[in-house]
Amino acid sequence: NQLIVYGGANDSTTGCFTQVGDTWYVKNANGIGGAPVWQEASAAGTHPPARNRASAVYDQKNNRMIVFGGASCGGVAPLLQDAWVLENANGVGGATWMPLNPPEPLPAGRAEHSAVYDPIANTMTIFGGCDDGIMDVPNDVWVLKNANGTGGAPSWTPLTPTGGPPAPRCSAVVTYNALAKTASSVMTVYGGCCPSLADLWILSDANNSAGTPAWQQLAQGATAPGARESRAFGYDADINTVMLFGGYSYPGPVNYNDVWMLSDANDIGGTTAWVNTVAENSLPQSPPPGGASGTYDPASKRLMVMQDPADLWVMTTRNGIDVSCSSSPPTTAQLAALKREGILYVVVKVPQYESSDCPSGTGGIERAQAQLNAFITGGFKTAAYCNLLFETGYGNGAYQAQKCLTNITSSTTYPVQLSALSFIALDVEERQPPQPPWPLVGPPARALITKAAETIAAAPYYQRPIIYTDPGDWIAITGTGYGSTFSSYPLWLAHNGVPSLTPFPIAQPFYGWTFLSGKQYKPNVT
Repeated sequence: NQLIVYGGANDSTTGCFTQVGDTWYVKNANGIGGAPVWQEASAAGTHPPARNRASAVYDQKNNRMIVFGGASCGGVAPLLQDAWVLENANGVGGATWMPLNPPEPLPAGRAEHSAVYDPIANTMTIFGGCDDGIMDVPNDVWVLKNANGTGGAPSWTPLTPTGGPPAPRCSAVVTYNALAKTASSVMTVYGGCCPSLADLWILSDANNSAGTPAWQQLAQGATAPGARESRAFGYDADINTVMLFGGYSYPGPVNYNDVWMLSDANDIGGTTAWVNTVAENSLPQSPPPGGASGTYDPASKRLMVMQDPADLWVMTTRNGIDVSCSSSPPTTAQLAALKREGILYVVVKVPQYESSDCPSGTGGIERAQAQLNAFITGGFKTAAYCNLLFETGYGNGAYQAQKCLTNITSSTTYPVQLSALSFIALDVEERQPPQPPWPLVGPPARALITKAAETIAAAPYYQRPIIYTDPGDWIAITGTGYGSTFSSYPLWLAHNGVPSLTPFPIAQPFYGWTFLSGKQYKPNVT
């Protein structure tokens, strides 16, 4: 849980910034485990020359950082083309620098280029770059074999992809998934400079190990971040999603502090689409707009953004979990473990009947009440969701909603107050019981949902309920898509078979509904 920071440049008024070549760590960088603390590394070996705007990738398995290129004068010529490895890069066991010294051919010197690492093939792929905005660096792609300095002598290979290529660029958003497609690795490229760009590309077989590399430009739809360059971004392989913060564009510059997520970032069978999860200037506190650096921690689902050494920000993207059918309340140790993982919000499924599937058998309601009580008293922001049954014999919407409220609050052993809940959601996707086709579909189902929502909203409560569903079930049950009756209700898309304690796929809004992004459960945030 630390950032490894190498090189850069100090502010200067002389026209050539003072380069630095030191290495530092930011302990507790994702905000979990304690306050963030800077610590300078005491690296042995021959150090690389000081540089700015180099690329650096990290081999987590072998604890090695690989540095390539950069500039020795504030991002302008002379440009560097050397490669270095920092062994024991996180400082455990003693960090040591060593040059790689691969033989010719070598990539041209470059700065502000992009680099990605393949931990399976032990390759580093670099793309593009520039000379302080001067586009005299080719938009080529090179692969460094044995990139971490193990497994054999390192060597560079220039790629000749089919398709494209993208226009020359630097400071682009570039991410990589080694297992994106069968026998093919995929690199995703968005935007960059100069001028500011807004196109989206993927490069298949980017590690040059499984076929012929190929560029393909992807359609993005009407909603997209627009032309910009950004240095604060990351990739989540669990949900195949790119996330970026802010950046800036020219002419201007125009600085941004919004957050965007790109789903199906590698075009592996879903729908590639951008979602503006945090609108420009929409939060009371956020990092300064512009060109901050940043990276992403896929374990805690947190994006870390650093404007300068004293200004570290963390955006949590998985701070809630769905507890749908747990067999018992969480223990004190489990609650502590959830907090260490950064979980702040919990939503608990409350069944209508003791014999329902939460879990199968009896006692489901009491277990849900015990879970709600444990999370509330444990200091978590806690919510509940109740399934609606679209079958005769279970009552109308008002009756089912009232049963939901009663099942939440009726326990004397595990008391729960509605005022302690962040929200209540109505589940419009329950399959057992009943199985489709549902006896109540179309207008009767819409009437049931409407009455249930009105009943929840009229309770001693402070907001409309959330609708929990997925597009297929919603259309099958209601017989309609978007309509004025339901469009004002926040939407939470069902996880479609993903286990509750792993991240949901990024929720795409459908039919114009608002939605909760990912697993972020916050009061009054849609």
